[in-house]
Amino acid sequence: MPTGTPLAGVSPEDLNRIVAQVTKNGAVCGAAFLVAADLAVTCAHVVQYAGAGPGDEVSLAFPGVRSTTPVRGLVETATWRPPEEEDVAFVTLLDAAPAGARSLPLWSAARTRDRQVRTFGFP
Repeated sequence: MPTGTPLAGVSPEDLNRIVAQVTKNGAVCGAAFLVAADLAVTCAHVVQYAGAGPGDEVSLAFPGVRSTTPVRGLVETATWRPPEEEDVAFVTLLDAAPAGARSLPLWSAARTRDRQVRTFGFP
């Protein structure tokens, strides 16, 4: 397991560059997070709210980099966990992430009790 923290040296501005909006017809349905150059993670209920599911395409917007072009993503079937279970969806980007977007790798939550956290989302 890696040592340290995935946030070492990451500024608040950098954090804004990993956040994406899952959208439907331009309306924001929820948040997603870029965890690799071509992979985002979100909640399954967000994907469903966008009218999609495993194997479907969703649109992602990256407001932290002021991109005006939505990015298409494919909701992965193998890693889909429905809302009534673990509520997780991975989305493979079909288009390149916009210039300036940054990924932040997933990290184990083990031994993170009593740590400061930051939440992101879109009402």
